[in-house]
Amino acid sequence: LLTLRGASKPQIIDDNVIVGLANGKLVSLNRLDGKPTWLVEIAVPRGRTELERMVDIDATPYIDDGMVYTVAFQGRAAAVSLTTGRIKWARDLSSSLGMDLDSTYLYVTTNEGEIWALAQNDGSVFWKQDELVNRGVTAPAILGDYLVVGDVEGYLHWIELDTGYIVHRSRLDDTPIDTAPQVHGNIVYVASRGGIFNAIKLSEK
Repeated sequence: LLTLRGASKPQIIDDNVIVGLANGKLVSLNRLDGKPTWLVEIAVPRGRTELERMVDIDATPYIDDGMVYTVAFQGRAAAVSLTTGRIKWARDLSSSLGMDLDSTYLYVTTNEGEIWALAQNDGSVFWKQDELVNRGVTAPAILGDYLVVGDVEGYLHWIELDTGYIVHRSRLDDTPIDTAPQVHGNIVYVASRGGIFNAIKLSEK
């Protein structure tokens, strides 16, 4: 009866369209005729109230090396086989915000503001950063050796990929940054709700 505000962006690879649904399920559709090739349950509704039973997949799935990585609100983060729809691993996490990945780890921002680094091969925890809890943190973006997130107070935080430590922060505006930073090359682009747009270049070492 209730769903989160927002929707997962479909991802297209070869003849597959991967879509996260508001009922906590992830589906692969044939790109040519729209028929489902597999359907898997990432989150199971639990609780007595409709609020407790919300399990939307609003975060856009990531596809890499034959695996689909996804996360559900009040559900799980999971790695799913692109060809069969079988879950390789799953870990209890709640996120409607989004994630990013490199060659080894999946980085997820939870709705509480925790940021997790999970191993892509088995979902084990590499590190968890919880200093930004209740700051309205955005989905993460990878820039060089750092993970970049914005927050509700207009700050941009730089987190070291190897350690999970916050190594730098700067205030870009006095209004919230509530959309995920976007990275192209060695530049991160950040927009605030107040209409300030920043392009920040990572200096070469």
